[in-house]
Amino acid sequence: MREDSLAAMSSALPPPLRPPYLAQPIGGDDCFVEPQEMLDEIAGLVSVSLDVEPEWAVAGWRVSVAAMNRETGGAPFPIRFSAIKDCIRHDVVLDMSVHPSGWIEARVTVGDHAAYSFFIERIYEEFEIWPAGSPCEATDSGRMGKRCTWVQLEAAHWPDLAFLAEGSFITASPLSGAGAA
Repeated sequence: MREDSLAAMSSALPPPLRPPYLAQPIGGDDCFVEPQEMLDEIAGLVSVSLDVEPEWAVAGWRVSVAAMNRETGGAPFPIRFSAIKDCIRHDVVLDMSVHPSGWIEARVTVGDHAAYSFFIERIYEEFEIWPAGSPCEATDSGRMGKRCTWVQLEAAHWPDLAFLAEGSFITASPLSGAGAA
């Protein structure tokens, strides 16, 4: 990971500028749920995805699960990873929780650098991912599959992470390539 970009990351930034949509698609209809329930949903899906595929790729980095908290009930959901590329290793922590605004906040910390915040909502089946302070007007700033088996961010909306882009997108997917849904 590039040190200058990581140093600019900060979780002190505000959530997106509008309230989140937290829809649970049920039989073709949407049912809106409380943020803690959505956090539990995401935590469960991410847990299953990482149990099946514990090694992922992000721009040539091999990212492996080191430890995962499996508590539910709206509790924060931390996951520890090890990221390795060209014999360089970083400890990475992904910590998901309910932000006071009602958004699901995912904070990624690499080594001892400041955390970088992503904000997650579910409008329908897939999850939408927005940068801090976003007006949520982009067509596709970021998405995560409905089973949490892949993540894709449009690099133009994530300038601090653009160094991880392959083409126009920053993609995190299982090394096996099985993250299709």
